[in-house]
Amino acid sequence: MSKTLFWYLLKDLLRIFMLASGTLAGIMSFGALLRPLTQHGLDAGQIGKILSYFSPAMTTYSFPVAALFATTMVYGRLSADNELTACRASGISHLALTWPAFLLGLIVALISLVFLSFIVPLFTLKVEKVIYSNIAQLIANKITRTHEISYGKTTIFAQAARSLVPEQVMIDCKGDAGLQSQVEKQLKALGVEVANQKLSEKSGSAVDVLVMPYEQVGNWRSALAAVSAWAGAGDTRMTAGMFYKDWDEALKASSVKDAALLEEFVKVRPEPGAQMVELDSPMVFSYATVPAPDQDPSAKPDDKASKMRVPTKVWMARRAMAVVMNKEEGVEMSVVLEGGGNFPRSVGGSQMVVNEAQFGPVPMGSPIRENTKFMDIAQLKAMLANPESSRRLQGLVQGFIKDEQREVYFAQLQVSLKNLQSLRFIAESETLVVSAVNLKEATIRAGELVLDPADDGWVRVDRESNGNASSSDKARQVRITIDPVEHAAQASDPRMIVNVRGYDVMVTADEDLAAHEKFPRSINIPMPADLRAVEKHTVDYYRHSNEPGLSGIGREARKELDVQYHKLTSSIRSEMHSRASFAVSCLILVMVGCALGMISKSGNFLSAFAVSVVPALLCITLIVTGQHVCENTPKSEMLGLSLIWSGNVIVAMMATVLLGGLQRQ
Repeated sequence: MSKTLFWYLLKDLLRIFMLASGTLAGIMSFGALLRPLTQHGLDAGQIGKILSYFSPAMTTYSFPVAALFATTMVYGRLSADNELTACRASGISHLALTWPAFLLGLIVALISLVFLSFIVPLFTLKVEKVIYSNIAQLIANKITRTHEISYGKTTIFAQAARSLVPEQVMIDCKGDAGLQSQVEKQLKALGVEVANQKLSEKSGSAVDVLVMPYEQVGNWRSALAAVSAWAGAGDTRMTAGMFYKDWDEALKASSVKDAALLEEFVKVRPEPGAQMVELDSPMVFSYATVPAPDQDPSAKPDDKASKMRVPTKVWMARRAMAVVMNKEEGVEMSVVLEGGGNFPRSVGGSQMVVNEAQFGPVPMGSPIRENTKFMDIAQLKAMLANPESSRRLQGLVQGFIKDEQREVYFAQLQVSLKNLQSLRFIAESETLVVSAVNLKEATIRAGELVLDPADDGWVRVDRESNGNASSSDKARQVRITIDPVEHAAQASDPRMIVNVRGYDVMVTADEDLAAHEKFPRSINIPMPADLRAVEKHTVDYYRHSNEPGLSGIGREARKELDVQYHKLTSSIRSEMHSRASFAVSCLILVMVGCALGMISKSGNFLSAFAVSVVPALLCITLIVTGQHVCENTPKSEMLGLSLIWSGNVIVAMMATVLLGGLQRQ
């Protein structure tokens, strides 16, 4: 083939390819935007960012179809205009005419492989981060649609929810001009930009207040704290509140929103950067997993059928403010409930009604999923070589470690109770002594060590400070739990908090006697060495170990860990193979496009699209199907990998047969 003919065909192929790729990428970008737009609700800025981040991914995904369409179009027109016949008469074979298309396919395949390996995962992760940058809005949208949101062992129900964006902080000095002037000077001295503003109350009168931007300075809380301390503790003249962007004019006219004494406002209001969701008529449920009351005698103790989730505490309120903070390790939520109370479901619990109470803070984990689609090829190889580094598996293992630590420690406490009839929890400056009189049983239930004395017995809890007794309690029942304090893996002195909760308690302190339905005691003690050793256990240990000490974790839980392990490794392999298969398909589809174009002898867009869409869909469908098989059924990993490559094999055979037939003509 002459250079003139080669470049003539290559330029035509590139022109049609670029046009088709750009059009398909634009259509696919807007199509991919529909799901986050409808499910999460996005503002204009987020939509613009997502569209720009979608462009590299959608352009890459359009390459195989665009390349197939371009070759079918160009070679179909070549055949329809009898240029193919002229080339054959000049001694140029059909295979020689495919060299420009082969070069295009090779270039597109290499570009596609580089994009899929490094660029597409990076921008796909950026899309996910943009979606979850406004997590308060996502929570509000979910509650609006389903009236509930769950995370871990907590579920929140609400009638309605609104995302609130603090815009201004306001201080009301109750008409005291002298006080307001002094406060304004104090704030300006601290570097806070303060302005006087008159606001209308519902009564129609005007209120003179100080207003400052919520996000103007990072230390506004410190500034308000300084003003509060300067004004004097107990000064009830000053209140503070916040304005939100999404208020309507009627609410703005009410002057102060969330007004509170300045001291209280400083304590409870969130730091800049926090996101807030207002909840109407919320209910918060905390759950625990306990043995089912009516178990099937044939069921094994650790089967899922023998377990049930029951609420341990219920919080209800007229209104609540959920505050969400983005931490390095994930998202943390606190819920401040107003005008409600809690209703413990456990024996001996007491109902409390309060004006304001706080639930949490509780970790919600990272909203950004650990997904193989967000990892480049180097990260995939590193994860495949060390699956234990997976955040998902580490989360399961951390739960196993806490369960095992609890089981080991409670077993030691049971032995101590049996031999000595007492327990001693020793810290540096104080000691808790739990002693039982006529103890009937000490059992482990729902993560607690429950001490039940006989009808004529009791459990005594003594607190000693620096060797001297400071208080003494007598309880009809005591429940003990432990909470390891978060610490670095190589910490030299890890700690844990022991919580001792007494029920139906008589408390003696300073020779006074007081009755309580529930009375908690807590002490921070060093973690024993055998519990520290448990923290070294790994994913592989829990997958394969059959030690008796793991009986509390359960066979089903460890089976789930093994399933997640194989799902992870299978999804990594499928992701790597699917990226390679997708890139290779660009080259193979180009070759089959040449043959289809020469045979169809039609150069119009509609015919080219109709001819080219079938093999492209075949390749893409089998790649996606193979990925789903690998991710959902790890035992069928080989079947999934076979499906990922089968589309290319079928289309390659089709190209070989068609081009071979044309060559023989």
